[in-house]
Amino acid sequence: MPLRARKLDLAAHAAWLYYIAGNTQEEIAAKLNVSRQAAQRLVALAVSEKLIKFRLDHPLSECIALAESLRDRFDLSLCEVVPTDAGNGIHYTELVYVLPPT
Repeated sequence: MPLRARKLDLAAHAAWLYYIAGNTQEEIAAKLNVSRQAAQRLVALAVSEKLIKFRLDHPLSECIALAESLRDRFDLSLCEVVPTDAGNGIHYTELVYVLPPT
């Protein structure tokens, strides 16, 4: 197996230990037989190589995603979307404010 592939495998293992198993960098280092700094770099590599994907299971995640999309689409410096109570339940798509770039 090429060195790059082995490093990515190790990075994936370190990231799993950190994000899923909740291990500290010190614990990851011990389990993978590397230094704490190497464990930190492996987790960072997994993130930079997009081996890690996060999903937020909360209604606010829709607000955050919409705000990010609007900010990117219209090149805004700030955009916030917040939940509102429309009387018959909570709706998560009301735009509160959008500021143009400064």
